Amino acid sequence: MFEARLETENEEFDVEMQRTAWFTALIMNSSGNYKKAIKPNKLYEPISKTADKDDVQKSKDYVTQQQEELKRKFNIDK
Repeated sequence: MFEARLETENEEFDVEMQRTAWFTALIMNSSGNYKKAIKPNKLYEPISKTADKDDVQKSKDYVTQQQEELKRKFNIDK
């Protein structure tokens, strides 16, 4: 339960930071002080894009492992 709450807070923070980067990029571009346009992902890289793809595979393996343990525990055979 704690992990789910922590994950939700991290996602909310990530969305807020993406929004802040977007607003900041708009202000910077409209000021006319830069030759090239500033993009929001230059200011903030979202957590979802920086996470390793191995984490997804590890979590899938973890879920599969947990499912197998539960099947063994409750003697469920398929």
